[in-house]
Amino acid sequence: MNTIKVQEMDTLLEKFLSRFNVSTIVELGREDATGEYEGELVRREITPHRVLDQLYSILPSKFPPLYERLVLTHRWYRSELDVFDIFDGWSNPTTFDILGNPPGFGLEGLQMELFRDHGFSETCLPNGFIQFGLGPDAHYDPICFDTSRKSAKQDYAIVQLDHEAILCKYKIRIIQTIAPSFENLVHAVISAPRRPEET
Repeated sequence: MNTIKVQEMDTLLEKFLSRFNVSTIVELGREDATGEYEGELVRREITPHRVLDQLYSILPSKFPPLYERLVLTHRWYRSELDVFDIFDGWSNPTTFDILGNPPGFGLEGLQMELFRDHGFSETCLPNGFIQFGLGPDAHYDPICFDTSRKSAKQDYAIVQLDHEAILCKYKIRIIQTIAPSFENLVHAVISAPRRPEET
């Protein structure tokens, strides 16, 4: 990847990360969210690309380039994102949780987040869906990369799946396509109007 493209990705990710809802991270109440993370709830931390090899060996596909750059350059706990009009039919402001990439050696924390709910991973992964979020609002629907819908930029459509269909019937039912790609989702989150308390 050339230097200009990396710089563009990093600038975009900084804007995206600024939309993480800090109150949600704090509410997790994790003891390890204080101390080294106090005042620094999203931290820039470079992880070597080779660390992805083990994770990619158990996933149906690689991450989209922008999400891959995100997990290799930053650490965060599960956080709520304001997405407002992205979810059709839900009252505003709408949010969803992006799974964490907590501090630690390698990407073991991210792997634990991705496989935390075995009911989801056992059904989603063999069908080409990689969960990276939950939502919207208080709902338990997984937000996933749909690896069967890949763009020319090696990015995937972002879909909301029906958690009941997965957990009760072991079937995939797409509720809606949220964005044509992760990059589109990032742009939508960045451009969404801020809540009054954020301004």
